[in-house]
Amino acid sequence: MTPDSQTMQRTHSVILRLGDRFCSLPVDCVREMTVLPEIKKLCGTSAFVPGVITLRGEAIPVVDLRMRLGMSDVMDDNRDLIRLLEQREQDHLSWLAELEACIHEERLFSLGLDPTACKFGRWMSEFEPGTRELAYLMQGFAGPHIAIHGIGKEVMQLAESGRKSAALERIEETRATELNMLLQQFRRVYDLLSAPPRLIVTVIEVEDEQVGLIVDEVASLAWVRFEEGDISREAVLIDGLFASMGRNEATNAMVSMLNPHGLRVHAA
Repeated sequence: MTPDSQTMQRTHSVILRLGDRFCSLPVDCVREMTVLPEIKKLCGTSAFVPGVITLRGEAIPVVDLRMRLGMSDVMDDNRDLIRLLEQREQDHLSWLAELEACIHEERLFSLGLDPTACKFGRWMSEFEPGTRELAYLMQGFAGPHIAIHGIGKEVMQLAESGRKSAALERIEETRATELNMLLQQFRRVYDLLSAPPRLIVTVIEVEDEQVGLIVDEVASLAWVRFEEGDISREAVLIDGLFASMGRNEATNAMVSMLNPHGLRVHAA
């Protein structure tokens, strides 16, 4: 198929997620999708071929698709995310401590009151969780985060009206309720990100050869249409691994269209 003909076609595809990256494979080459079973290690294979799995009595070599694409390990990504969230957690501990200091020292509070404008709020508005479990937990930040920022104006008004004790009591109340809820939610997210991920293997068949692809998630089935454009940015030099860029017609998002022949283990 020539590049010109590719741009006029669409293919029914399995959409695979690897972190924040999406790839697609034609449905007709996908044989099975399941939770990754135990891998038996092999010697003398490429680093991205960790071994074989057994499905219904048949040994199938597996490819770590993240490693094949030169991406970082999922646990490395999770550790980076934990470090970022720890900074945002400390931001809010410091925010409330500064509010308290302003009351004691009778000075204006200069930190932001808008929950959407702080570093955490801005990050939350752009962050796309990689799993349904993480997406669910991220929703739990909204209520306590908004409530914490909401007390700033209230506390300062109490102090300005001469009710310093009431202002300090309101801060302590916030520590015991909304802040505690926020910190507990951080702990839940850390626990999820620290746990070994549940990886998925997608078994494809190319020219009578079966290969299992280790991915983060099988996101969906969708029609993907070929898009014109330079695919050099998609590391086309990696053994012809990419066929083209494409667009998911369901979400309008760009995806990397994988070339199944480039995923064959004996050809890697």
